[in-house]
Amino acid sequence: MNRRSKLGVLPVLLALGMFAAGIGAAHAQAKEKVVTVGQTIDISSLNPYGDINTITFAMWKHIMEPLILFDFDKKEYYGVLAESWTRQGTDYVFKIRKGVKFHDGTELTARDVKFSLDTAMKGIQAVILKNVIKSVDVVDDQTVKVTTPAPFGNLLARLKHIVIVSQKAYEKYGADITSHPIGTGPFEFVEWKKGSHFVVARARNYWGTPAKLDKVIWRPIPEDAARVTALEAGQIDVATAIPPHDLARLDKKDSVRVEKIRALRQLIVGLSPRAEPFRNVQVRKAVNHAVDVDYIIKNVLDGMAVRAIGPSGPQQLGYDPNLKAYAYNPQKAKELLAQAGYPNGFDVVFNTSVGRYVKDREFTQVLVDQLAKVGIRAKLAIEEHSVHWSGVTKGKFGMFLTGAFNEEDPELFLALYYETGVTPRIGISDPKFDELLRAMRTSATDAERDRYLRQINAYVHDDMVPILTLWHPIDLYGVNERLQWKPNPNEEMYFHRAELK
Repeated sequence: MNRRSKLGVLPVLLALGMFAAGIGAAHAQAKEKVVTVGQTIDISSLNPYGDINTITFAMWKHIMEPLILFDFDKKEYYGVLAESWTRQGTDYVFKIRKGVKFHDGTELTARDVKFSLDTAMKGIQAVILKNVIKSVDVVDDQTVKVTTPAPFGNLLARLKHIVIVSQKAYEKYGADITSHPIGTGPFEFVEWKKGSHFVVARARNYWGTPAKLDKVIWRPIPEDAARVTALEAGQIDVATAIPPHDLARLDKKDSVRVEKIRALRQLIVGLSPRAEPFRNVQVRKAVNHAVDVDYIIKNVLDGMAVRAIGPSGPQQLGYDPNLKAYAYNPQKAKELLAQAGYPNGFDVVFNTSVGRYVKDREFTQVLVDQLAKVGIRAKLAIEEHSVHWSGVTKGKFGMFLTGAFNEEDPELFLALYYETGVTPRIGISDPKFDELLRAMRTSATDAERDRYLRQINAYVHDDMVPILTLWHPIDLYGVNERLQWKPNPNEEMYFHRAELK
């Protein structure tokens, strides 16, 4: 898949060739301002509506842009392709920025916005917009109206995930469009070799402030040690998911710094009530009492995480500091299992992947060991991450590890995991929860939304108990000292403003 090479970008291929030959990024960077990122997984697809995972979202957004994004420093939404917007009742009216062109030279119009949102609602990303958008109407070339079925206060948070593509390009390339990713972003697509590298180059004639880097290269390096070694050798400039035990050593190096940021997301273990034994809430509560989360944070993660309690963390709307974590109490867990009809425990398959989260191989084994002490005999079923994630989204598992609530507002994840009929991930249906969520969405003010979210969080944590809640990771990024760049708390890495010294 190669578009830019057809346009005569030979230096990119030369750089890649040097890299593959083991010469490394440092030599290539002497010629061009190239940043290479080593991360745990690869981009999942070139179809910008073909997946809903955070890492892939961020990579797409270098090439294609959404209407709006969220500024984590200012804690507010800002326009990207939308110059402004207004809301009246169920209508959101977006004014599209003038003078923006796609990488193929065609001009962005409101028709492209309608085409993009309509296309997203037909595929896997329909779960983001499902029950949220009633219609999208073109008012004029620079104006589009999005109508929701009922007043909905979280539409901007939903729309920030949907990138805008060229309708003309889709009509031109048809089914082959994923080989020709065309957007309005600060970088243009160059090449993707699955399992090896994904490359973008600075866009020519970008409508906004041009990127300061010539190229960004992402490499999937699932093994922790290999990622750290590549960073220390200067073969990559950013290494994600630095293992905590490497922190002190890397901190002493002059050529490398470690960026730390508390993540919005939390790691959870889904306990699907669609099948036994998790149909019984006493069993789900027993699991929460059987696991010593604080022990794992201290002894496996070297303190590089903060215990999560309920869907909202301290950085998110609806956070309630008075919500109490389940106490580690194996005896209580055994009593709950006996009350649920499992005095001798039970056998269960625990589906997970390794290499996606820091020390996931180690901490899932500790989870299994702790569960065994109360009679829950969990058997680890380990799969490659893309396979595992596909199983999660299709609702194939009863007990599974994943990351969730990676948003400034937990509303979307509450819908994706717990709202009746939205996705099969957990497979729970609770009329009281659905009603609270509907009431929260139609709230007129943030204060009212926060009040409803606190009720929802307490209800999910105390009564529904659909998950084993683990922790918010403190994400560690190893960064070459020559790179000026900061990570975000939602795991989306952007290099639009990154700069090499």
